[in-house]
Amino acid sequence: MLYATYMRACSGATREDLCQILILDIEEATRVQSQSLAADLLVVLGIVVGECDIAKIERIVAFKTPVSPAHVGGEQAA
Repeated sequence: MLYATYMRACSGATREDLCQILILDIEEATRVQSQSLAADLLVVLGIVVGECDIAKIERIVAFKTPVSPAHVGGEQAA
């Protein structure tokens, strides 16, 4: 559903532009510590990257979503 939402919202954008939009959104979600949103957006990015011709793959590959040590298996650690 998130993929479809981005496709509708960015219907005038190229696939490469959509990749860059998603990267910025993932970085923002990470900045505000919304790891679940960042992870969902990373999945959408993976789908879009498969459709990109000239995306900046090195930036996409280098992107890592930080994992908070307080969260293990979806639950907060003691």
